[in-house]
Amino acid sequence: MIYTIVKSIHIIGVICWFAGLFYLVRLYIYDKIEDEKSRPESKVIQTQFRIMQKRLWYGITVPSAWVTFLSGGYLISIVHAHKQPWFHLKILFVLGLFLYHFYCGYYRKKLLQNQCLRSSKYFRFYNEIATILMVLIVFLAVTKSFMGLAYGFLAFFMLGVFILIFLKKRLQGRK
Repeated sequence: MIYTIVKSIHIIGVICWFAGLFYLVRLYIYDKIEDEKSRPESKVIQTQFRIMQKRLWYGITVPSAWVTFLSGGYLISIVHAHKQPWFHLKILFVLGLFLYHFYCGYYRKKLLQNQCLRSSKYFRFYNEIATILMVLIVFLAVTKSFMGLAYGFLAFFMLGVFILIFLKKRLQGRK
């Protein structure tokens, strides 16, 4: 029973953590767009974005990362997943996610100090790193195999191509 409770808490932590990371970087994009506009009202809007960034960072993203880390550590000790080959790759991707998380905190501080030299376009690409890591981690965790990871990533790629084709046709229809 304790295993299912901790696993549920872990999944909730992961969902909240990713939601926080996705939205945080969107706020960075909006912040940088206002910075690039250089309008008088941009400073007021940026101030609001930075308040939102702080609340999101300390209220959701960081606590969710801790919940994920602690519950994940407990699950590793119960299931002994560290003895399985697929798990080592998953841990590598999770470490990449933590590195991404810490860089999000670094960028938040740079934005607060008006010292962030990255553009809104950079943050649009940066935001996709978390998506790719999420897909890799989920497919490894669910399929527990390298082939499952390959099939999952291929399916994710094909879905992305389908969405791009759909969007292109839809945008062309508006002209």
